[in-house]
Amino acid sequence: MQPPRRSSRLNRSVSSPSNDEPIWVNDPTPGESSRRSRKRVRRRSPAPPEPTEVAADSVSDDDSGGDNHTDVPIEETLLPKEPRYEESRAVFQAMYEANPEYLRPSKHPLSARFATMAARGRYCILRDKNFVPQQRLVLTNKKLAEVRETVFHSGFIYTVVDSDAFQPTVIREFVANLPDAEERDGGVAMYLRESVVTLSPGLINSLYCIPGSEDDPNWRDENIDKVCSFLSGGRVNR
Repeated sequence: MQPPRRSSRLNRSVSSPSNDEPIWVNDPTPGESSRRSRKRVRRRSPAPPEPTEVAADSVSDDDSGGDNHTDVPIEETLLPKEPRYEESRAVFQAMYEANPEYLRPSKHPLSARFATMAARGRYCILRDKNFVPQQRLVLTNKKLAEVRETVFHSGFIYTVVDSDAFQPTVIREFVANLPDAEERDGGVAMYLRESVVTLSPGLINSLYCIPGSEDDPNWRDENIDKVCSFLSGGRVNR
């Protein structure tokens, strides 16, 4: 509310019939706008200027400029998720058919869920920890256009647009068994639910269509805490 003194001045200033429009209305109503437009047209109706060559050139430039904004949206260039996942499953199936022993653990596991006693102990620690909520990049959000372009041209767009449901218990068992994994074919072979899962940077990159790059043979020696801190700008540690 405005102070009474100011309101009295406003009331006196708008007391005449000619100034009875609301002072907070910025846009006139359609009828009022058309009446004002007709009044302005009657007061001044100058003849339209003759078109010039300069004007024609400027129109031509504008038209040519408009043709440059015909880029296909990023979301329309992405491959569907299911065909990519099917191809990834085919790669795993072919690998296991060629090497049936890959599905069997080299050592007798502790149980159907854990490879070792240490893995079960790690699971007990992880059992009470919560997961970080999944997030994915909304491709149609204009506020994230610059981020979208950067991630797309880096080749990592599929890592931020795929979001799938998961079983928390299985993920905790996976993390608990991971330190007991054995090296295999540039990756690792780890025990999970009475089977062995083979993972490698190459297989993960193929799933997310990440451009090929030369693998660092010492990638497993990297400090995971430093990696998490670097990728998150110092906000997240393991």
